[in-house]
Amino acid sequence: MAAAKTLATLLLAPATAPIAVPTFGQSAAHQAVSDSTAYRFVFLSLSLPDNPSPTDILKRNLKFDRFRMDVSDEEALKTVLA
Repeated sequence: MAAAKTLATLLLAPATAPIAVPTFGQSAAHQAVSDSTAYRFVFLSLSLPDNPSPTDILKRNLKFDRFRMDVSDEEALKTVLA
């Protein structure tokens, strides 16, 4: 079983590989997305809308369950994303 990851490990770890951006056409060349852009997409995907429904909250909590963070780190991240 994987060890619990701390918030600092999740947020501050350097990227190990560039994220490939799909392109269309025959000249498809992979382009790396910057770390700041990738983190922004992650934060946006974990943020709740202004008036979250119970389903929105459940979906976000299920995403957090995959991270296996300490409870205190998870609560801190939820506070930052609020």
